[in-house]
Amino acid sequence: MRLNLHIERLVLDGVPLEPHAAPLLEQAVRSELMRLFAEQLVSPASLGGAMPVLRGEGIRTEPAMNPSRLGGAIAQSVHGAIVK
Repeated sequence: MRLNLHIERLVLDGVPLEPHAAPLLEQAVRSELMRLFAEQLVSPASLGGAMPVLRGEGIRTEPAMNPSRLGGAIAQSVHGAIVK
């Protein structure tokens, strides 16, 4: 099965992120989503069509949370919202 996922816009309310950290965060989200979808088989019925808005579960952040950990937490939230 092939899965194409396009995230046009990711809104992070209340998350302080330095501009130089954005590419690291993006790569971490991408890598973790790829891992999650490869690891956990998903029913094709749950993936049908475009979703104009997807709200994931809230995540806990820490003041010194690095972009890699934050990206992993975001990806897990997005993945959970897609497959539920």
